Amino acid sequence: MSVFLAITALVAWLGFIGVCAMILMAFLAVLREGIETVVFLLAAFDQSTSGSSAAFGASLGIVTAVVLGYGIYRGGVRINLSKFFRATGLVLVFVAAGILVNTLHTAHEAGWLNVGQGSTLIATTAASRTMSDAAHPINQ
Repeated sequence: MSVFLAITALVAWLGFIGVCAMILMAFLAVLREGIETVVFLLAAFDQSTSGSSAAFGASLGIVTAVVLGYGIYRGGVRINLSKFFRATGLVLVFVAAGILVNTLHTAHEAGWLNVGQGSTLIATTAASRTMSDAAHPINQ
């Protein structure tokens, strides 16, 4: 009988640990999204030439997110979540690419990154060579 009670207690303990793990995962996911939002808002304010336009855009984005979240929660808004997250993921990729390019540019200006800064194509030389070839065809 005591073995049965020990197994029952162990199963209950493991169930409790599982519930705690799920709560912790939900907390960490929300925390990560919050930190990500802060990073993107900081980048938007840093890149903006006008603080008021960045504040307006950030406020508009947060209000839109709250309205969409509330609508989905209440069940009144039925959107295809697969298409929604595909589109927002694509937008995030472009935003992240812009931040990466700005970071590389800043690192180059600071003198930390000098790799790949040479000219890959000099258009004036290529254009003049093409023009001279057209004007003086090769005599055979």
